[in-house]
Amino acid sequence: MNDSSAAGGFKQWLMRAPGTLSARENRSYEVFVWLHLILIVDHLVFFLPVYTWLGQPVVAASGGASLLVSVLSFLSLRRGHVDVACLMLPAALLGHVTAATLHFGLESGFMVAVLLSILLLFMSEFPLFIKSVCSCGFLMVVVGTFIMLTHWLPIAPLGFDQRQFLWLLNLLNSGVVVAAMLYRLSAVTLRFERMYQRSANRDSLTNVLNRRGVMAEGERCQRSGVPYAVLLVDVDHFKSINDTYGHACGDDVLRHLARLMTQSVREGDVIGRVGGEEFLVILQDLDGHGADFIAERLRQRLEKTPCRIKPGVSVQVTASIGTACSRQVAAGLGAIIEQADARLYEAKRRGRNRVVGAESESDIMALDAE
Repeated sequence: MNDSSAAGGFKQWLMRAPGTLSARENRSYEVFVWLHLILIVDHLVFFLPVYTWLGQPVVAASGGASLLVSVLSFLSLRRGHVDVACLMLPAALLGHVTAATLHFGLESGFMVAVLLSILLLFMSEFPLFIKSVCSCGFLMVVVGTFIMLTHWLPIAPLGFDQRQFLWLLNLLNSGVVVAAMLYRLSAVTLRFERMYQRSANRDSLTNVLNRRGVMAEGERCQRSGVPYAVLLVDVDHFKSINDTYGHACGDDVLRHLARLMTQSVREGDVIGRVGGEEFLVILQDLDGHGADFIAERLRQRLEKTPCRIKPGVSVQVTASIGTACSRQVAAGLGAIIEQADARLYEAKRRGRNRVVGAESESDIMALDAE
């Protein structure tokens, strides 16, 4: 249990981006945290053991230098220098595999890892032009180095079988590293897409769904065929609250109402802000009587719970609510909301701070007849 908590805390610390980063840099930061970890582990479990097995201390020193630069790049990333780290990491890998190839020869397969450097560049958030220029620059450096130095540097004496085995090891290692990189990139991208989608469907002020989000949930209920009910909730005299106490107080009132609605509905019910001070609630698997009960419970809770806007100052808030049920209206979500809206208007006409639903509407019709 303690080990699990420690691991979770370490991961949370690791993924906590510096507060100075933009949304674009946050995503790039998380991706490159994983890429740094993958390549640091690859140095420790593949490159350095292979060099030790081959008995090549010079190339092992090159691998150690690459590992050191990768760690420095990671520390730079942790300090918020994302673009610097996005260049340092592929450059460290490129320098290392170029030195290994010059030492062991092209047949050793280390040049396969050059593609990893280019892949790292294209995983960054640099503009496409910058990625293309840097990739061409990397390739030109590698090719130029080989043209100038291949004939002068001694090649480590390796037998044919060793070169073939080393080539297969490098190919396997590069495949595993690429797979790990793409997996982490996909996982981070999917998480950020879900986060952006959730943000796009949320009202930033109250943290309930916005119009698009709540209407999508309502359409889903409509397609499922399960009975559902809707509440339209409107804050009474909201303009007067804004005029008297200011718009900041009005925002507090809306957040206060959203919290009370969340506490008053059941798990699985959906709340959305569809207007300035108007909210739509989708109550799943419920008839009109159940909707009226929940609406009345919300109305009473709001009436009895003033909104505290600052120490010692509270505002009395009430709301008018109209309800409707899919069992009573067969024409679809739009017609159900329209009926709830008509009942909301009737609640306001009758003095506000009340619920008008199926039963209360019949009472009103009887009063009108008198």
